[in-house]
Amino acid sequence: MCSITRKMTAEFIGTFGLIFFGGGAAAMGYPLIDVALANGLAIMIAAYVFGDIRGGVVNPMVTLGGAIAGKIGWKGAGLYMIAQIGGGIAAGYVLLVVLGGSAGHLEATTINTGLVSVSGGFIL
Repeated sequence: MCSITRKMTAEFIGTFGLIFFGGGAAAMGYPLIDVALANGLAIMIAAYVFGDIRGGVVNPMVTLGGAIAGKIGWKGAGLYMIAQIGGGIAAGYVLLVVLGGSAGHLEATTINTGLVSVSGGFIL
């Protein structure tokens, strides 16, 4: 497998895992600590599994920051961000199917006031 294809595949799978497990924990209504642990474990696993391939960044904005800082070439950064965004979108649609949700609520970001107060949400 070509080096760039291998790196893009690693970013796709890593971002898919982050969104699937972290977003899935949040969508299922688990307590905030469980959601935080799911996200942290997903990032740790991505870094451990894909760290030798591309670093396990799994975040398009971190990739953009690396490009701005000159640590990643712009062409590579663009390709990595496409793979990361694609992995996130794919995970979102898999969660949609698995959890049986409505596509109209994918863009909604709300604070569950049963878990955290509105003012506490700004501190997070």
